[in-house]
Amino acid sequence: MRITNIDVIISCPNRTNYVIVKISTDEPGLFGIGNGTLVGGELALATMIEKHFAPRLIGTDPDRIEDTWQLLQRATYWRGGRAVAAAIAAIDVALWDLKGKRYSAPLYSLLGGKCREGVLCYGHASGRTIEETVEHVLAYRERGCKAIRAQVGTPGYEDGSYGVHASQPITDPARTVRHWEPTPYLRVVPRLFDRLRREVNDSVELLHDVHDRLTPIQVAQLAKELEPYHLFFLEDPIPVENTDGLRLIRQHTTTPIAIGERFNSKWDCLPLLTNQLIDYVRNPLSKSGGLTELRKIAVLAEPFQVKTAFQGPNDLGPLAFAATVHLDLAIPNFGIQELAEYPPEVEELFSGIPTFKDGYLTVSDKPGLGVEINETELRKYPYQPSFFTTIRREDGSLQDP
Repeated sequence: MRITNIDVIISCPNRTNYVIVKISTDEPGLFGIGNGTLVGGELALATMIEKHFAPRLIGTDPDRIEDTWQLLQRATYWRGGRAVAAAIAAIDVALWDLKGKRYSAPLYSLLGGKCREGVLCYGHASGRTIEETVEHVLAYRERGCKAIRAQVGTPGYEDGSYGVHASQPITDPARTVRHWEPTPYLRVVPRLFDRLRREVNDSVELLHDVHDRLTPIQVAQLAKELEPYHLFFLEDPIPVENTDGLRLIRQHTTTPIAIGERFNSKWDCLPLLTNQLIDYVRNPLSKSGGLTELRKIAVLAEPFQVKTAFQGPNDLGPLAFAATVHLDLAIPNFGIQELAEYPPEVEELFSGIPTFKDGYLTVSDKPGLGVEINETELRKYPYQPSFFTTIRREDGSLQDP
């Protein structure tokens, strides 16, 4: 069996561009599908696949997934980087999907079989005020969520708050600027979790995402203040490049730390694992080299008792999300999975994506990913330019978004 064609589709059915790859073979009707993600860089990702990777793979054996991964990682010479990792991810997922279809087995079976029957996941609750966030947390609990990430608007800077929808629509996303300051944020977050614990007691696990916006000592202060509320984890407290900052945080708090959504390889994770600086690793499959690389990251984390909390927002893409949940089912050191909830128009285009019930995700038992795409309809939603909003401090200096 040989690869005969690699087709790339950029589709934007609901504000998010999905870079979808379809790998066809010389065996009639046998193909695999996958997707990569690079918000703000989707065209670069598609070009990398079409112009640089596809020519190397036509005529090769699709069953040799590891060898293909190594080829794509090394053959660029200028290895590494998120665009390369995301392009590899799209191809890698498609090859795993193809392999599952070839051997009539779901992906979790090819990965060694299930270690659990369902995947614990957490929903995203947010609000411009504490009361709004509490309301959304209670709504998620009513739906059966056993773990919920809670975000609240920073007083005076709600439109610049991470996880909180802006009050005014964005008319020019490439140039939109919003403002934010850390001091009011540091004051409101402990008040939020004090209110939440009084409201929900211990009925749900609670999480919070700092989104890299603080200094190490600010995070140490915040994490220590949050200790009485027993967070499941505090996510992305500081920029991942600052390994020494994580050591400082560890000295001051026992609040568990989760990091990794900006990582794109096992090499990013390794020093944090070996030095026991994190408790949960959060690499996104569609930006970290695909299923092949994410599985290795889970293996590296296991002997250090670090669990997985792989990233899973909507922009991960339905195919990469499905692959992630298959992996969650098969690894022993799984911790929790971010819940991606797709609007109806996306679910109509991708049938068979993981389903949520009573706090857990499950996947289809069909071969491969178990997901089917409506290729004709996907092509009716062309690429739309996408940008992260720029965040600045009051003095005009740039802030991590």
